[in-house]
Amino acid sequence: QDGCEVATCFAAMGAAVARSTSQEDFCVSSTSLWEQVGLIVSRSHWSIAVPGDNPVVRLNIYSLGTLPGCIVVNRLLEPMNAGLFHCGVEVYGIEWSYGGARLNIPEWHPIYGDTPGDSGVYKNPARTCLDHIFIESMELGRTDKSQGLVLRHLRAMRHEWLADEYDILEHNCCHFSAEFCRRLGVACLPEKLLRLPRAGKACNDIVRCKGPLCLVAGPEAKQLN
Repeated sequence: QDGCEVATCFAAMGAAVARSTSQEDFCVSSTSLWEQVGLIVSRSHWSIAVPGDNPVVRLNIYSLGTLPGCIVVNRLLEPMNAGLFHCGVEVYGIEWSYGGARLNIPEWHPIYGDTPGDSGVYKNPARTCLDHIFIESMELGRTDKSQGLVLRHLRAMRHEWLADEYDILEHNCCHFSAEFCRRLGVACLPEKLLRLPRAGKACNDIVRCKGPLCLVAGPEAKQLN
């Protein structure tokens, strides 16, 4: 079945090439065609999305880590609308998130090319992240972005969100999910996901303040001193 789907897609691509009258026309036609059929290749198989499906985007929320203590902490923080969370964005049946571990197996896409090996963006089947304990799933709305356009955004984000730049307070999975949802054009993340990171960042900024000026480590601090 997969072989038939691939053959069908390449036949359609051949038709687009035949209709094009110039190299520029071919580039436009081929890109449009790929986006319409939503053809992607993963580590194991090809898959085709239904054009114009406008899929539901879900936010899958986990208790941070796998220790039971984190669940207890989240219950204590629940009245304050806060907690220790991990989250991922589910679209077209795949959950995308971000962490501090480099991508172990680079993936390839016929249009978008290789995934950078130092990227912190990764995917799982929906609600199956083994590093955290699943709590709930929230619907954030429907996206009008085709699968091809979603993959184009992810291609860019995989270069922008590198594993070495992960920061638990300022650049974590919740920040990634918020940016991804913005690009998908759906609702914002619930406030509870970012409340503790923001509070932690504020405390960190206060600790780093010296005198009337808030100084940072490095050459700038020496100049101000």
